[in-house]
Amino acid sequence: MKKTTSLVFCFLICASAVFSQSTRVSFRNDRFSTIKVRPVKLLNANDFYSDFMIDEELGNSLSKVFSLSDLNFIAESAHETALPPALNSLEKRDLNRNKMKDLSLYRLATFTSGDTEIELLVAPVSENKKARAIGMIGDDDMILFFNKSAVFEMPVKETSMEPNIKNGYTCEDYSRAIVAFFESGIKITTPSDSIPLLLPEAEFQGSVFDFKEEYLIQDYRPGLQNVTLVCDKDGDKPLYELIFEFENADSTLKFAELMFGVPNHPQLDHYWVITVVSKEMVFLGWTFNNKLVLACNLPGTEMEDSEDFILSDEFIAAFNGTENTSVETNAVNNDTDDNVATSLAINNLIIAAMNDFDQFKTDLMPNKTAEYNAVSYVNFGQEQAIVRKNAAGNWRLEVRFAPYATSEEAKQVLENTITFYQTLEGLEYRLVKKSDLDTGNGRNYIWDIQTMDDESTGIILKWQSYPASNGMFGLKMELGK
Repeated sequence: MKKTTSLVFCFLICASAVFSQSTRVSFRNDRFSTIKVRPVKLLNANDFYSDFMIDEELGNSLSKVFSLSDLNFIAESAHETALPPALNSLEKRDLNRNKMKDLSLYRLATFTSGDTEIELLVAPVSENKKARAIGMIGDDDMILFFNKSAVFEMPVKETSMEPNIKNGYTCEDYSRAIVAFFESGIKITTPSDSIPLLLPEAEFQGSVFDFKEEYLIQDYRPGLQNVTLVCDKDGDKPLYELIFEFENADSTLKFAELMFGVPNHPQLDHYWVITVVSKEMVFLGWTFNNKLVLACNLPGTEMEDSEDFILSDEFIAAFNGTENTSVETNAVNNDTDDNVATSLAINNLIIAAMNDFDQFKTDLMPNKTAEYNAVSYVNFGQEQAIVRKNAAGNWRLEVRFAPYATSEEAKQVLENTITFYQTLEGLEYRLVKKSDLDTGNGRNYIWDIQTMDDESTGIILKWQSYPASNGMFGLKMELGK
């Protein structure tokens, strides 16, 4: 459960910012002309309200912001039947949720319904023409209601009004492609055998070299011709280099500058120092011709001894803002951050369990009557998170993680997790060991969650390793009554 600084968050934020270069939005029938809209990025598409009741009280509040005609349009659009063909049923939405993230969206208003903050969004037809071809938007602007936690507001940058365009593709096209790529879950350090699971379109290329192997994605997104993923050949075969090949060199350099700012490498032109975890884990980006490269000097890889990644102690201290602290102090602080963040997450989940995870129950899983998708509420880097009613009639949260190749590997990760949980200092409850069962191919470890006064809450926390499909070994967490 220890955190490793990765590129994915930085790239998603930087690439998303490129979307917000233009604040002039054209809506049908001149609607929303008096509303100041802000561009937003949809982080997940699970917290979506397909039918939203605008009652009299809410209508009165919104009427102070919107004209009568705009408010009528919003009210008429707040129903599943008003959605386009690809979204007008739960089954269709489950198939197209990832495509919803590609929509160009703007915030119209934020309001509170009960204890929940709701974002009122609009997808203008004028900026989603490609979506019409696949039924993701109709002939009119589309109104959507999302939980606020599902939406990220993109900062508006003041830039030249001249479009960064050549051969028909813009920096906005490039940023959409980058965001879509990292939303797959791929990051530097991802093991080679996980790449086909996260990116099925990636084709294994092998390598003529004895120290690396490659995957290739061709024609990934508009403007992005190819993506090459380079992995080490030893150990877990970690991903250590990504090469994005765009349509032209001019836009590639401009796009990199929009993402990362002015090149900041102390010795090299058109190089960016993105993250410095330690001298043995430096993340760089650079461009050459129409390619953008992102790489890390992971130990054991070809980049380990590259002089490009060698930075002085003074530069690292200034870059990380730790001129008066040591690398050891940074490591302690990172551990402390992990401890605090995990403690807070577990505290919140325990409170949710006391209320039968009612706030998690939004969209039912396909063909299920008592099983809800909860991925938008849980952030443990999992593959799946659901809330379901067990045989005893109690609601539990179940979180499944990417499987491991061997039982020993899954057990070791579980052991590390148990040890880490026993050190959590910010918990408002006590984790009291209830059972520990080794099943040969797996292990079940259960805590009884008690108050600080040693009274049982009736909630358990369970971690389990177990044989999964295709000869793999899974890891999951359960929490609930």
